[in-house]
Amino acid sequence: MKFSCFVALRYFFSKKSLNIIHIISLISLIGIGVSTMALLIVLSVFNGFTQVASDMLSYSNPDLIIESKNGKSIRKDSIDLTG
Repeated sequence: MKFSCFVALRYFFSKKSLNIIHIISLISLIGIGVSTMALLIVLSVFNGFTQVASDMLSYSNPDLIIESKNGKSIRKDSIDLTG
């Protein structure tokens, strides 16, 4: 672990400011940071949309309600939906 950190720090903080490895590593570090932040924001927004859609659907009143005449019901596990 120490060797890999040593190599990373050696090439990231080079003495020459115009070193091509330094420029490439800086660009890649910025790219990884921006893409990680964008992914976090998108996942948070989609999580919020899922919650809003779930809340809207659970409180809606359907146009048609099908009920049994005698008050009997069908259990979910007794229905075969496999075909």
